[in-house]
Amino acid sequence: MGPLYIGGPTHRVSDVVPEASFLNLYGLGAEKAVGRIANFTLTDDRLQAHLLTQERLATLFASTAALLDERERLRAALVRELEQVLSG
Repeated sequence: MGPLYIGGPTHRVSDVVPEASFLNLYGLGAEKAVGRIANFTLTDDRLQAHLLTQERLATLFASTAALLDERERLRAALVRELEQVLSG
C-alpha cells in the first residue's frame, strides 16, 4: 500500500505527486477510512506511481538549498495568510 494521506480538494499535494501514489482518506469517517484501507489493492500502476513519486521526492529534497528555499516560501505564505486573517 502507498502512503495514507488526508488532503481536501484544495490541498496541493497532487501538484507535487500523482494521486495514484497515495491513498487519500479525506472526508471519510473512521469506518469508511478503515474500509478503504482494508480493500486497497496494489496494482502495477499504483506501484509505478509510488516508485516515481519516491524518485521525484528524493530529487526535490536532495538539495539543502531547495529545502531552505521551500521553507522560506512556506514561511512567507503563512505570514501573508495570517496577516489577512488578522486584518479582518
